[in-house]
Amino acid sequence: MSITTSVPAVTPAAVPPSLGFWAERSACLSVADPEIFFPSESDSQRANRAKQVCAMCPVMDVCLEYAMQVSTLDGVWGGTTAQERKRMRRARRRRSMMA
Repeated sequence: MSITTSVPAVTPAAVPPSLGFWAERSACLSVADPEIFFPSESDSQRANRAKQVCAMCPVMDVCLEYAMQVSTLDGVWGGTTAQERKRMRRARRRRSMMA
């Protein structure tokens, strides 16, 4: 018996227009299986496939910055996983406290 969970397909296509139109140029919009952007924490293969798409994306930096600002986002955004972004946020906070 296999259990299938539904993962919401929240990709840059769902970004509010007020943030600009960078999402319309994102590489992930052309991916046939958006589920690769929502790997489980233990599925590094899937995460790496998503990161490969991100590496070719013309708006990867903007996407990453958006994901850094919206800390509730799951999945791979801007070439990083949610765990990686969490570490990046901590490092940013530490640097800003030292400045």
